Amino acid sequence: MPQPGPPPPRVADPERLIDLAEFAVLRGVTTRTMQNYVEDSLQAWTAGRDGMLPLPDDTQPAPHGLRYQWRHDRALAWTFPE
Repeated sequence: MPQPGPPPPRVADPERLIDLAEFAVLRGVTTRTMQNYVEDSLQAWTAGRDGMLPLPDDTQPAPHGLRYQWRHDRALAWTFPE
């Protein structure tokens, strides 16, 4: 039987939006890896569903494309599934 992973960290404001870099830290991967996950998720997101990453909660124009943000609680749930 596999060992359960670590519990998700507690957060003071679960509705706070986090960016790709913060999401990368939660997942323990590089920002570049997360950028690859975004690229692999775009088609699913366009269809209105989760991809390699959950649908962003907010998308804003950025100097070099789009800035994606997720609610902290949703990012934690994605990173630490029960």
